[in-house]
Amino acid sequence: MNFLYAEGQAAAQQPSLLASLLPLIILFAVFYFLVILPQQRQAKKHKEMVENLKKGDKIIVDDEILEFEEIRGDKAIFYNEWGIEITYPDYYDVEEIGELNTIQKQKEILPPSLF
Repeated sequence: MNFLYAEGQAAAQQPSLLASLLPLIILFAVFYFLVILPQQRQAKKHKEMVENLKKGDKIIVDDEILEFEEIRGDKAIFYNEWGIEITYPDYYDVEEIGELNTIQKQKEILPPSLF
Protein backbone atom coordinates (compact mmCIF):
# COMPACT_ATOMS: atom_id res chain seq x y z
CA MET A 1 0.00 0.00 0.00
CA ASN A 2 2.94 2.27 0.46
CA PHE A 3 3.63 2.34 -3.28
CA LEU A 4 0.11 3.74 -3.97
CA TYR A 5 0.70 6.57 -1.55
CA ALA A 6 4.05 7.40 -3.20
CA GLU A 7 2.47 7.61 -6.66
CA GLY A 8 -0.22 9.99 -5.37
CA GLN A 9 2.42 12.33 -3.98
CA ALA A 10 4.36 12.38 -7.26
CA ALA A 11 1.23 13.18 -9.27
CA ALA A 12 0.30 16.02 -6.92
CA GLN A 13 3.57 17.91 -7.44
CA GLN A 14 3.21 21.22 -9.30
CA PRO A 15 5.45 22.06 -12.29
CA SER A 16 8.04 24.72 -11.63
CA LEU A 17 7.15 28.38 -12.03
CA LEU A 18 9.52 28.76 -14.98
CA ALA A 19 7.97 25.80 -16.79
CA SER A 20 4.48 27.25 -16.40
CA LEU A 21 5.46 30.78 -17.49
CA LEU A 22 7.74 29.79 -20.36
CA PRO A 23 4.94 29.42 -22.98
CA LEU A 24 3.59 32.87 -22.09
CA ILE A 25 7.05 34.42 -22.34
CA ILE A 26 7.63 32.81 -25.74
CA LEU A 27 4.20 33.96 -26.97
CA PHE A 28 4.90 37.54 -25.86
CA ALA A 29 8.33 37.52 -27.54
CA VAL A 30 6.89 36.29 -30.85
CA PHE A 31 4.08 38.87 -30.67
CA TYR A 32 6.59 41.64 -29.91
CA PHE A 33 8.91 40.80 -32.81
CA LEU A 34 6.13 40.18 -35.35
CA VAL A 35 3.69 42.98 -34.44
CA ILE A 36 4.94 45.65 -32.05
CA LEU A 37 8.50 46.20 -33.32
CA PRO A 38 7.59 46.62 -37.03
CA GLN A 39 4.81 49.03 -36.08
CA GLN A 40 7.23 51.13 -34.02
CA ARG A 41 9.72 51.20 -36.90
CA GLN A 42 7.02 52.30 -39.34
CA ALA A 43 5.82 55.06 -36.98
CA LYS A 44 9.40 56.32 -36.53
CA LYS A 45 9.97 56.36 -40.32
CA HIS A 46 6.67 58.23 -40.85
CA LYS A 47 7.53 60.83 -38.19
CA GLU A 48 10.97 61.43 -39.74
CA MET A 49 9.39 61.83 -43.18
CA VAL A 50 6.87 64.38 -41.89
CA GLU A 51 9.56 66.32 -40.01
CA ASN A 52 11.74 66.54 -43.13
CA LEU A 53 9.02 67.85 -45.47
CA LYS A 54 10.04 70.94 -47.43
CA LYS A 55 7.87 73.34 -49.40
CA GLY A 56 7.12 71.86 -52.81
CA ASP A 57 7.59 68.19 -51.82
CA LYS A 58 5.09 65.88 -53.49
CA ILE A 59 3.12 63.38 -51.41
CA ILE A 60 1.01 60.51 -52.77
CA VAL A 61 -2.27 60.17 -50.85
CA ASP A 62 -5.11 57.93 -52.07
CA ASP A 63 -4.02 58.02 -55.73
CA GLU A 64 -3.73 61.80 -55.60
CA ILE A 65 -0.55 63.84 -55.60
CA LEU A 66 -0.44 66.65 -53.04
CA GLU A 67 2.16 69.39 -52.79
CA PHE A 68 3.36 70.33 -49.31
CA GLU A 69 3.06 74.03 -48.53
CA GLU A 70 3.73 74.69 -44.83
CA ILE A 71 3.00 73.81 -41.23
CA ARG A 72 0.65 76.16 -39.39
CA GLY A 73 0.66 75.36 -35.69
CA ASP A 74 -0.18 71.67 -35.49
CA LYS A 75 -1.64 71.47 -39.00
CA ALA A 76 0.09 70.45 -42.22
CA ILE A 77 -1.11 72.35 -45.29
CA PHE A 78 -1.11 70.68 -48.72
CA TYR A 79 -2.42 71.70 -52.14
CA ASN A 80 -3.76 69.27 -54.72
CA GLU A 81 -3.22 69.64 -58.47
CA TRP A 82 -6.27 71.93 -58.78
CA GLY A 83 -4.97 74.34 -56.15
CA ILE A 84 -7.40 73.30 -53.42
CA GLU A 85 -5.95 73.61 -49.92
CA ILE A 86 -6.06 70.41 -47.85
CA THR A 87 -5.36 70.61 -44.12
CA TYR A 88 -4.24 67.67 -42.00
CA PRO A 89 -4.74 68.48 -38.31
CA ASP A 90 -2.29 66.90 -35.88
CA TYR A 91 -0.18 65.71 -38.79
CA TYR A 92 2.13 63.47 -36.71
CA ASP A 93 -0.77 61.14 -35.92
CA VAL A 94 -2.40 61.18 -39.35
CA GLU A 95 -1.87 57.88 -41.14
CA GLU A 96 -3.29 59.20 -44.41
CA ILE A 97 -0.17 61.21 -45.23
CA GLY A 98 1.41 59.00 -47.83
CA GLU A 99 4.93 58.44 -49.09
CA LEU A 100 7.17 61.05 -50.68
CA ASN A 101 6.94 61.07 -54.45
CA THR A 102 10.50 61.13 -55.78
CA ILE A 103 9.56 60.74 -59.46
CA GLN A 104 7.67 62.98 -61.86
CA LYS A 105 3.89 63.13 -61.66
CA GLN A 106 2.51 59.78 -62.74
CA LYS A 107 -0.14 61.38 -64.95
CA GLU A 108 2.59 63.00 -67.05
CA ILE A 109 4.38 59.67 -67.51
CA LEU A 110 1.38 57.56 -68.52
CA PRO A 111 -0.12 57.96 -72.00
CA PRO A 112 -3.70 59.27 -72.13
CA SER A 113 -6.44 56.67 -72.03
CA LEU A 114 -10.10 56.62 -73.02
CA PHE A 115 -11.25 55.47 -69.58
